Amino acid sequence: MRDYLQIVCALINAYRAPAISSFSNDDRIAAKMLAYLHEPNLLRTCLNDEVLYWSNNDASKLVGFPMLTIDQIR
Repeated sequence: MRDYLQIVCALINAYRAPAISSFSNDDRIAAKMLAYLHEPNLLRTCLNDEVLYWSNNDASKLVGFPMLTIDQIR
């Protein structure tokens, strides 16, 4: 069984496309991640400072929920 597995793995490695391929913006994403590496984590700070609790809600209570743009969410 081990011999067959090695043959199958060799065939997959030789003829199949890589599972992970490079994207055009990889360098930009990596640079942004490195830039944010030493920034304070504002979400963690906020969550650590707040007392959180579960609440029951339904759609009728969300009438006044603000509409956010994708830029505001980011």
